[in-house]
Amino acid sequence: MDVSKVVQHLRAGRWQAVKDTIAAASPEGAYELIKLLGYKIDPRTDLNPSVSDPDDTAGLILKGGLAFTLASRARNGAPPDQMSDGQVGDYFGGLTMANDALSRAWQMTGSGLAAAFAMGCAINPLEDGQKARAEADLLGADGVPMSGYMNLMMALAEKWGGTHDDMFRVARSRLDPERPGSAALIARAHFERRLFYQAFDESADAAEQAEHYYRGSAGEEIGAASRLLLTARPGGDPAELRLAHSWLALAFFEGDRHQLAARHLDALKGYEDPTIWGLFNLPPIAIKGLIRFNAMTGG
Repeated sequence: MDVSKVVQHLRAGRWQAVKDTIAAASPEGAYELIKLLGYKIDPRTDLNPSVSDPDDTAGLILKGGLAFTLASRARNGAPPDQMSDGQVGDYFGGLTMANDALSRAWQMTGSGLAAAFAMGCAINPLEDGQKARAEADLLGADGVPMSGYMNLMMALAEKWGGTHDDMFRVARSRLDPERPGSAALIARAHFERRLFYQAFDESADAAEQAEHYYRGSAGEEIGAASRLLLTARPGGDPAELRLAHSWLALAFFEGDRHQLAARHLDALKGYEDPTIWGLFNLPPIAIKGLIRFNAMTGG
């Protein structure tokens, strides 16, 4: 898929061409494309023309997915209580627009793509009951992108008011040897648990837990997920595989297992997801350089 060409369509207002490309993609491919578009366009882009009429469900999903992505860009990883006034307006305004469009699309189609983005909106819900409704819709939908289950994991994560056990329950229940891209869920769950120890846990042993996190059972589970992905038969969904290779590369980077990180980095063939690589203070080129240097030197 030529993302740059789709970006040109969007910037030129050729919304139907964008929707046609999304419709031809796999569920995860469609989610990935909308997410990438949301990081390529001007945040002030008027999204209303994406919906040609009240029954344009493809337009509603595109509008909702872009609005959710632009809201995430506005937050830029900051906790809601640490955002500036401008960030707050852009973030919650974007979530409101996204949730409205996606709710309408879901009611008309029961789309797994709509449910996946709506689950993302519900990570930080705007109203009581939104998270539970989004979870029920997601689990009842067909054709759910892998990122939809990842959004459910985040909605249930401890840093968003849930528990580590609930997050891992989703990751492990959706791990499927016939769908090797599901390895992404295991890598993300461990990444998030270590991040919690590192940034949110105020207990006395939190720093030690973060430092040694990838040793023992956590490292073993991530290693098994890596083997599932690296030994998979050809023919998996390319977008799901990119998602999994990205998260495993970063998990192994954090765990100082740079040779494995480099194998997953090589599999990405230059693909870069801004929502993943942007989680670090270092620019992606620096992280990739560290991975490759340490893999070659045994560091």
